[in-house]
Amino acid sequence: MTSNYGRRVTFDKKHLRGSRLRCLILTSGSPEQVAHRLTRLVEPYAEIDAKRDRWMPRGFLEPKESTLEENDKLLPPGMCRELTSWWLAKPPKGDQAHLGHSEHRYDW
Repeated sequence: MTSNYGRRVTFDKKHLRGSRLRCLILTSGSPEQVAHRLTRLVEPYAEIDAKRDRWMPRGFLEPKESTLEENDKLLPPGMCRELTSWWLAKPPKGDQAHLGHSEHRYDW
């Protein structure tokens, strides 16, 4: 991604593969607009509050996705370390993480 003096953002084609472009479109706009769109996706099971809830990416102007290693916007710092330790304690092997074909079954 490159920026032209804060007025234009350009992405390499490879950075918009799969659902990435749709995700950036969905999360672009004011927090109230995005919260409304996200609520429409999850209702009647949940409601997204623009003042309380956080999400990443935040549209085209903040396209960075969250990772456990670099996550200070979504989770408290200690929780990131705890989740990373938990995940690495019994790491899944290949596709077995979602297929459940090992003693370490992860049903997401």
